[in-house]
Amino acid sequence: MVTNLIFNIIERALRDICSDNRPFGNKVTLLGGDFRQTLPVVVGGNRCTIVNACIKSSRHWPLFTNYDLQTNVRAIQNHEFATWLLNLGNGTLQPLRRTIYGNIVQIPTNCYVTSVPDLIEFCFDDMDPTVAISRAILVPTNNISHSINKKVLQKLEGLSKTYCSADCVDTTDDPAAEVANYTVEFLNSLTPSGLPPHKLVLKEGAVIMLLRNLNLKKGLCNGTRLIVRLLGNQYIDAEKTDSSGRPTGERVFIPRIDLKTGGDTLPFKLKRRQFPVQLAYTMTIHKSQGQTFNRVGIYLEEPVFTHGQLYVAFSRAKNIEDVKIYMLQRPEQAI
Repeated sequence: MVTNLIFNIIERALRDICSDNRPFGNKVTLLGGDFRQTLPVVVGGNRCTIVNACIKSSRHWPLFTNYDLQTNVRAIQNHEFATWLLNLGNGTLQPLRRTIYGNIVQIPTNCYVTSVPDLIEFCFDDMDPTVAISRAILVPTNNISHSINKKVLQKLEGLSKTYCSADCVDTTDDPAAEVANYTVEFLNSLTPSGLPPHKLVLKEGAVIMLLRNLNLKKGLCNGTRLIVRLLGNQYIDAEKTDSSGRPTGERVFIPRIDLKTGGDTLPFKLKRRQFPVQLAYTMTIHKSQGQTFNRVGIYLEEPVFTHGQLYVAFSRAKNIEDVKIYMLQRPEQAI
């Protein structure tokens, strides 16, 4: 979901392009989205700043006419599951108790597993890449994602290959950056959001995901999932998949590129030369929005921490039988 700022920028751009001072340059504008899903990410923001970042807070929002879609196409064969998802997203499930963080709701007990190996076995009992690419384990944060990806990769047969990155502090925009204060070992230990790890461990047949837009015309966009076919020293030979996850037979070569951190997550800009990919057996709940999987595992060490995360995680599957969840505590969550 785009932020209020980007929404206003698009509106102003249309007025300038069309030389028309009416809203959106007097062009018909169609918006699509689901406010039950996660809201725009505001680093360090509270509830007020997140709500203000939504397009509903824009001065142009009252100009739109709302149309509600009534049919859950993904879960069209399971009306009971679709109804439960709707109640979960609307916050109308009968709460077990109320807290300052939200209502505590009961998760169906048949979705609960007692250990991480059981969760991995449920999702990836078949490591055939054509099967594994249509399954995923969803987690709240990237740090958890990397650790589970390593465990799933161990189930895949074959020899692994490790690619190490070249890291440094970027001084392009800040020539006075204190480079000497940050050792190479410290930079190697960092894995900021949106960057691959320093040690990228892959195997032939592994499922990977692009972290940058490489070629929009060929569909090599951020979030595209591919299957590794050959691991070279200076390139990765991967096979593209279609929207349903089936291999297309088209091969692409992925090179190393320079990747930089953005935002204010670090007091400096990290420049990392590495392949712009990571293992895709596990991904964050936020990244999974808009995708459909045949099997979904949900790993929650702690309760979900923002609006819509639990709804997004459960709604990636077509049936409740295709969802399993692991939690350190009882099978209940706050919404």
